[in-house]
Amino acid sequence: MDILVIEGTALRRVAVAQYLLRAAHRVTISSSIKEAREILQFITKKSEAPDAVVIGDSLVSRDATNFREEIADRFPEAAWVPLPSDRSLQWLGDWLQSTADRMAARRRRSVARGSSVLVVETSRVAREAAHSRFASEGAMVRTCSSFKGARETMAKWSVRKMRPDFIVSPIQGRDGDGISFFLDAKRRFPDARWIISDADEKEYAVAPPSQAPG
Repeated sequence: MDILVIEGTALRRVAVAQYLLRAAHRVTISSSIKEAREILQFITKKSEAPDAVVIGDSLVSRDATNFREEIADRFPEAAWVPLPSDRSLQWLGDWLQSTADRMAARRRRSVARGSSVLVVETSRVAREAAHSRFASEGAMVRTCSSFKGARETMAKWSVRKMRPDFIVSPIQGRDGDGISFFLDAKRRFPDARWIISDADEKEYAVAPPSQAPG
């Protein structure tokens, strides 16, 4: 695995890097989120991507939350691995192994299904449930809490030549109606299928690619 390690404490940073290198991982280390962003700019230019980002708990902050969202946008398959200072490096090795196993299984299913899913859901619980459901079926899932966030995600995907196979959204959201969002989405991704999420039951009904709701 290609792993980016972000750890502010020098001794801990070296220990983590040495441990991962002994396990035959390819490791890039940085001492701050700012430095990590610069490294990722370089990696992107080389058309490379990290399989996992390991970050020490001393760097957990609002900026770290924003950085995690950046990772999800730019490298959707990369695993985010928080490393508390009280956890052993063996714990990290076990985590990464289980992550690698999940990634391999997901890739096998994704190749078979060839699907990516964009989920719009205001409820955190329902959003996580939808993510788990589609991910378990082998799909690559991106979740958004609003239509605004979903439109921003779609704009980024368009620039990167990415596309969703399915778009899950409610008829009505807190920041607009689902019909307008559907029409915007169909203009960007005419081949995507729309999945209507019921606001109460959270059941899903699939609309064919050429069929608009209503």
